[in-house]
Amino acid sequence: MIIFFSSTMGDKGDLGTSSYTSSKLSLLGLSRMIALEYGTFNITSNVIRLGIFKTGLFSKLKKKKQLELINMIPSKKTGDFDNILS
Repeated sequence: MIIFFSSTMGDKGDLGTSSYTSSKLSLLGLSRMIALEYGTFNITSNVIRLGIFKTGLFSKLKKKKQLELINMIPSKKTGDFDNILS
């Protein structure tokens, strides 16, 4: 079993994030190919794609952009790592 961690923000892209976006989308392609090539050997490949958290690149965005992203979330709030770990 292979598990990759990615981000839903890789789909969106933004100015200045070409490296980030391409690396996140590349994980999806890699995982699909591993699943196709090695599935017959019972090797699985999955990508866990977390949403928006107030860390990393998000914390470096301007407030206006942060609010735009938060408004796209139905609950209107960012993720909380405590919810993942518990």
